Amino acid sequence: MLIDPIHAPNIQRTDLNCKTFEQFRFQFLTPAMADGIFAIKSDRIKNHAAKAWAEVKPLADVLPRPRHGPLTPFFGTPECDTVLKMALDEYLQKPSTPEFRSHLRVSGHVAFPGVVATGQTTTILVPLQIIGEVKIGSVRIDIDHYYNVLTLCDVEVSEGGKMVALVVSSIPAQ
Repeated sequence: MLIDPIHAPNIQRTDLNCKTFEQFRFQFLTPAMADGIFAIKSDRIKNHAAKAWAEVKPLADVLPRPRHGPLTPFFGTPECDTVLKMALDEYLQKPSTPEFRSHLRVSGHVAFPGVVATGQTTTILVPLQIIGEVKIGSVRIDIDHYYNVLTLCDVEVSEGGKMVALVVSSIPAQ
């Protein structure tokens, strides 16, 4: 797993000589990461996310924009569940148990142009498709990364844009 500050070199987390997250944070975080938004590059998750996108694309392409707000939820597929479990296990740095996962909020969303708050609780966001510009806080996101959001911020989809993403939230603090 690579912890990837936006537009900065990758840092192998296993190479770090830090005993706590706080030590890591103060030694290695760039301003984009210090804002509580972590872009993480994982080829394994990216490959499974591509499979999940193939499964949900027919539905995501036809979901209408809601009358109120920019989000339309959808039910994930088994591959969507696999992607979110893998991202959660990487975040926890150990396999999660079914009992632990039963307390989480897991969903798929199509985000249309507009702004919506996220990060009320620790959140993992795995983009499956992005059209136009999409930002979490001040960080422009892409499908080459998934994102751990540790602070309250806005997800903003530009006019004419769209994002299809898998989300797991209500993750207890580590």
